[in-house]
Amino acid sequence: MAQVQLPVIQRGFGETMRTDVWWFRPLAVFVSLATFLVYATWAAWQGDHYIYGPYISPFYSPELFGHSQHTLFGPQPAWWPSGIVFSPALLILPFPGLFRLTCYYYRGAYYRAFWADPPACAVGEPRKTYWGESRFPLLLQNVHRYFMYVALLFLVFLAADVYQALWFPDPATGKESFGIGVGTLVLAGNVVLLSGYTPEYAYERGRLDRSLPFEELQRRSLVNAAGKAADQAPDFSRRIRAGLPGAASR
Repeated sequence: MAQVQLPVIQRGFGETMRTDVWWFRPLAVFVSLATFLVYATWAAWQGDHYIYGPYISPFYSPELFGHSQHTLFGPQPAWWPSGIVFSPALLILPFPGLFRLTCYYYRGAYYRAFWADPPACAVGEPRKTYWGESRFPLLLQNVHRYFMYVALLFLVFLAADVYQALWFPDPATGKESFGIGVGTLVLAGNVVLLSGYTPEYAYERGRLDRSLPFEELQRRSLVNAAGKAADQAPDFSRRIRAGLPGAASR
């Protein structure tokens, strides 16, 4: 069979044979991400108005140091530089922020929207060479998996915030009573959405039983029926774990 060597055409920035509105998606991502970054920066640096009743903003959780009832270690530490405005968010946001910055989905989003690398499929980009993520600073993107471990710890604190958001103090007596508000639903939805891929990620990293396919492991790990059957039994914890994958080794 005859072979024809076709020349590789280096297109200039923005040049393409596409006839659709290919620029709309990267533009929309740029506007939305830029807007969020501006808001997040303001919310983190203003250092106030992040609690309301039993609620705490996820931007400030866990509150390591601060002036609310959620603080873990007390008020502003003495070692904080006097020339820098204190905000509890500045102590924690770098960790989930770096996790998001190195996330595979976000890479694809901001590479196109902010760096035009490339702006869209089959559209010319401003660079003439391709290095991938094998050189500094993009080489640092490979630490994403380690930031994931830190991000998992944040889920524990965010879940605890949901529990605290279920108890509302009475202004007159100070007594707490159970309740569900809009803020409770927002905080709960945040944890559910953030935790969506956590089990599968742990499975891929070998932290869960790999002797079964993930879907089968997930099906066998449901304890709803066992929990209803155990009801008020004194050995409730043991009964709901009976027959679970990997339960024999615990």
